[in-house]
Amino acid sequence: MTTTTTDHAPTDKVRIRGLHKLFGELHVLKGIDLTVAPGSVTVLIGPSGSGKSTLLRCMNELESIDAGRVWVDGELIGMREEQRADGSVRLHALSNKARAAQRAKIGMVFQRFNLFPHMTALANVMEAPVQVKGMARAQARELAASLLERVGLGDRLGH
Repeated sequence: MTTTTTDHAPTDKVRIRGLHKLFGELHVLKGIDLTVAPGSVTVLIGPSGSGKSTLLRCMNELESIDAGRVWVDGELIGMREEQRADGSVRLHALSNKARAAQRAKIGMVFQRFNLFPHMTALANVMEAPVQVKGMARAQARELAASLLERVGLGDRLGH
C-alpha cells in the first residue's frame, strides 16, 4: 500500500484518521478522526453500542481496522512507514512480535475487569509485570506498591 502523506504530528499523543470498522454488514465506525494532545483528558460518551469500546479496541489492535490509520506517540499502530524517494510513503504490516511490543505500551482498563479474589491488591497489580513482562518479583512488588500509592490505595496493599 502506498500513500502520499503520513498525516500525523509527532507531538500528538493519539491521532486517528479515517478509521472504519465493520462487523459483517454492520458499519460500526465510519471515518473516525480524533486528535488527543499530550496531557489532555478525553472522554468518549455515547449510548451502548455506539462504538466507544470498539474504537478503543481498534487503537490497541484488539480489533482489526478496515480502513484508516492510528498513531500513538507518533508511531503508526500495526504498520511501519517507509519513505520513498518520490516522497510517497509505503506501508508494511508489522510482525506479531512488533505489534505485541506496541500493545504493551498502550494501557487499557476494560469495562469488565476481574481481579483475582484470592489475591491481595498488591499481588493483583504485580501479576501482569511478572507474568507478561518477566519482571523479577521484587521489582514488580516495588512497582505495584508505588502504583497503588499513586492512586490512593497505598493503605490497601494487603487487602
